[in-house]
Amino acid sequence: MTASGPTGQGAGEGPQSEYILRRRVQFYELDSAGIVHFSTYLRYLEEAEHALWRHAGLSIAPPGSEIGFPRVSVACDYQKPLHFEDEFDVRIRVVAMTDKSMRYACTLTMGDATIATASMTIVCVRKRPGERMRAASIPAEIAARFTVSTDDFRRPGPADPAGAGPVDPPTDVRRPGPVDPAPDSRRPGPMDPASDSRRPGPMDPATMEATTPGGNGA
Repeated sequence: MTASGPTGQGAGEGPQSEYILRRRVQFYELDSAGIVHFSTYLRYLEEAEHALWRHAGLSIAPPGSEIGFPRVSVACDYQKPLHFEDEFDVRIRVVAMTDKSMRYACTLTMGDATIATASMTIVCVRKRPGERMRAASIPAEIAARFTVSTDDFRRPGPADPAGAGPVDPPTDVRRPGPVDPAPDSRRPGPMDPASDSRRPGPMDPATMEATTPGGNGA
């Protein structure tokens, strides 16, 4: 169902930093609109990750291992849809490593078109029967098989002319809401000191002389 494409290094030679997986869309991966379901892209990312580990001479989940690598963060930006039998590449690379974690960046392309970009972070844990998983250092024999990629292969998108990321939103793009006053657009109320448009009432001091019944000498 899948076939691997070229990588930046010879198969298994030295620490690995990236891998390209060649993939073809299967019918069961489509949604009701006839395009690949959004969640399937994360499966593509994971397939490429496992292929990268195999290329490094490892398995991410060998039988009986006390070490596991759960996902703690994942994100995907979709730019173009994929359809049945489309053939595309999933390029994954290691962009960060710490003592206990590894972060990937991934780009899906079909020809010269970028289909989607994604990222995923995994953390090394120790899992033992009857115990909670606990973060653990990546074993040295695993960490030695990977290295951080220095190749930024991301293609600029329509809103990313310089390839530096999405364009920042304009300053203060809020639309004034019911409780978001525009510059003094309020209508003066009966007791609004900003406007003397009140109609005098019977006890209005401004008209006391006219409204007081009687008077001296009446």
